[in-house]
Parts: sequence; C-alpha cells; structure tokens
Amino acid sequence: MHFKLELRTPPRKKRTGLVVGLVVAGLLVLCGLGSCVAFVLFSGSGDTANIKQAEAHYAAAQSAIASATTAIGDMSGSGASAGALASATAGRLRAARDELASSRAAIEQAHASDGRTKYLASLTAATQAVDGLDQLLAYATTANNMAGVISEAGAAATSARAHLNAAVSAGNAKNYSKMKNEAQAASTGFVRAATLFREADKLDTTAGLSKAASYADTRNRQAQFMMGMADEGRSGKASAYNKDIKRVKALDAQASKIGEPAIVTDPNWAEKRLSTLTSAAKAAAGKADQLHAQALKALNYTG
Repeated sequence: MHFKLELRTPPRKKRTGLVVGLVVAGLLVLCGLGSCVAFVLFSGSGDTANIKQAEAHYAAAQSAIASATTAIGDMSGSGASAGALASATAGRLRAARDELASSRAAIEQAHASDGRTKYLASLTAATQAVDGLDQLLAYATTANNMAGVISEAGAAATSARAHLNAAVSAGNAKNYSKMKNEAQAASTGFVRAATLFREADKLDTTAGLSKAASYADTRNRQAQFMMGMADEGRSGKASAYNKDIKRVKALDAQASKIGEPAIVTDPNWAEKRLSTLTSAAKAAAGKADQLHAQALKALNYTG
C-alpha cells in the first residue's frame, strides 16, 4: 500500500497590523486645517467684534482637530481601549464642527462684503474637512476591527495547518486513528478560519480577503478527504486510499493557485486605500486655508 503524501507550504503570514498603522499615519498628515491657518486678531472696523468672535471659534475648531488627530494616533496598538478612544475622538470632531458653526454665526453678523463671503466659504470647506476626518475615523475603527478578525482567522488557520500536517504524518505511519482525529481537527479549524476571513472581507472588500477564505475552504476539503482516507487505510482499501491521495494532491495544487489577498501582495495597498479616503479631506482643508487667507486680506484686517 502506497500512501506517501506531502503538502506545499501555505501563503506567508498576513500582516494584520499594517492597515491600522497606516490609517493612523494617513490621519496624522491630514492637518492642513490645523497647521496652515494663521489666525489674526483684528482692529479698526465696526465689524471687529464679530470677526474676532468668529476667529475665536475658528481657533477652537483648530484645537479640537489637533486633539482629535493626536487621539487617533493613540488608537494604534491600543487594543481594547480603541473603542473608547474612537468615541472620544468623535466627540472632539463634533466639537470642531460646533465651533465652526459658531464661527459662521458670528461672521454672518458682519456687513456683507467679499471678505465675508470668502470667510463663509472657508467655513464650508473647513466643515467638509472635518467630515472627511469623521470618515477616516470610521475607517480606522473598521480597520481595527478587521485586524482583530484577521488575527483570529490566522490563528485558526495556523492551528488547522498543524493538524493537517499531523494527519499526513499519522497516515504515512499507518496510525489511522490519529490520522482521522487530526484531520477532523484540521477541518474544524479551516471552517472557522474561512468564516472569519469572510467576516473580515465584508469590512473592506478591497483587501481581497475572500482569497484567504477560499484557501481555507480548499484546505478543509483536503482534511475531509483525509478523514475518509483514514477509514480506508484502517480497512486495508489500498486502491481507494491511493486514489484519494491523488485528490488531496490536486486540492493542494488548487490551493496554491488561489493566490494571496491584495493586502499581502501589494506593499502599497494600505497607502492606496488611504489615498482614496484622504484626498477629498485634504483638498477641503487646503481650500479652507486658502479662502481664509483671502478673506482676511479682503477684510483689510491686520494683527
């Protein structure tokens, strides 16, 4: 009876922490609104009080945004506290939006002018930038959740792979009871891994984690064949056993052809994902800065 079987090595370990770290990096450079605006105190106009009040709220919004980006940075590697940090950060962004609304209410009391119009436009752009930060915060939370699910899936797949290899070794040693037990454990682990990879894939389909799920599915089919092979080996059914070896090897080749998720194969995947998310917010922040500077000049106020 011939039943020697060897399986190829699986794809390399998934980089579960990559997304979260780069999300944070992307957020920390999105500070055009907070770092480029120079606030000026005004004098010499009947609108001075209104403009000063608007600027005070604008400055408070700037402070809230800076605090929010720092808090988002703290989310990296924060584990169980990430949820609390996300909630606090969302509160800071709400505060920024409220301050921008108060700034708008104040500047609207000033006389109609080109400067007033530009100031209002800068507030609209600034609010859009805050909205963009809200979206990035939401993605950071998603990325944290996805990383946790991927980590759990990877652990299940690693354990299942060890059981699968143990089943192969047991079969080659004609220890068919152990072969069946190990194959059963492998099947259970791969089912769990596939379920978790699909759960993670739903959080961000661009990561390509459906491939990891398909890979686990294929390994599970191998494990199921090997459970039947254990019964065949115990019964001395050499022909059936050897035919199933061919099926298992075919599945091994099939698993190898599935390929790796985009998050693994593309070293710039996270940067590209963030670029898509941050471009609109960065543009809005830059527009806010530009319009704000134009407004101050049009209002003829110096500090």
